[in-house]
Amino acid sequence: MKKAILSGASVVALTIAAPALAQNNTSTVTQTGSTQTASVTQSGEDAEATVIQSNSLNTATITQGDNAGGEAVIDQSGIDNDVDRRAKGTPLAG
Repeated sequence: MKKAILSGASVVALTIAAPALAQNNTSTVTQTGSTQTASVTQSGEDAEATVIQSNSLNTATITQGDNAGGEAVIDQSGIDNDVDRRAKGTPLAG
């Protein structure tokens, strides 16, 4: 009986822990106002990041790792914009 309970507990523990291993990355950052800064780092699976900032001293960085699915969007408006987008550690054009 003890073996059946322990193996049942192990199955439950693995079922609960399995979603932590899968990475369905999504990030959204929306900022308005003065001195914004945003940094998103993703690795693994499906990735996808969005940063939208508005008026003033904007800075945004999105880095996606080797196994990331990609799609990074940065939409800035305002005064002192600065963007750094990297996929697999390589800077993206635009």
